[in-house]
Amino acid sequence: MTPVWGLQDAVIRFVADKCGCRPDFGNCQALAVISKDRLVGGVIFHNWSPETGVIEISAAGEKGRWVSKSVLKEVFDYAFIRAGCQMVVARIAEDNRAARDLWKSLGSDEILIPRLRGRTASEAIELLTQEAWQSSRFNRSKNEQAESTKAA
Repeated sequence: MTPVWGLQDAVIRFVADKCGCRPDFGNCQALAVISKDRLVGGVIFHNWSPETGVIEISAAGEKGRWVSKSVLKEVFDYAFIRAGCQMVVARIAEDNRAARDLWKSLGSDEILIPRLRGRTASEAIELLTQEAWQSSRFNRSKNEQAESTKAA
């Protein structure tokens, strides 16, 4: 999987289609995930608040493993380093267990809000701070992971 910048319109359409939402993310940035010359995933960075250092992301992909360590590194390097954020927020359907599990493995805090997706559908709000990302196993080098495994 290769993360690629510069395919904004295609990524917006792809993510909106996969999420079942309007392709209206306002002033945003988009990251494509390419495999074998095909768009297999996308991440939209939107609702950026430079005053508070918070940005929201919406992401979607084809079934399978489109979210690699290099994709995660690119996503969170953009949010925490290039955009200067201190927290990333994602809104996920309560029944999207795979996405919620991924965010939990990254170290996010989760808030479940009833009826946010309609009368019978709750939404999980995932909050990932810069500090949680920095200590995430996905952000450590292989040498750091080997050292922490030896210490355990």
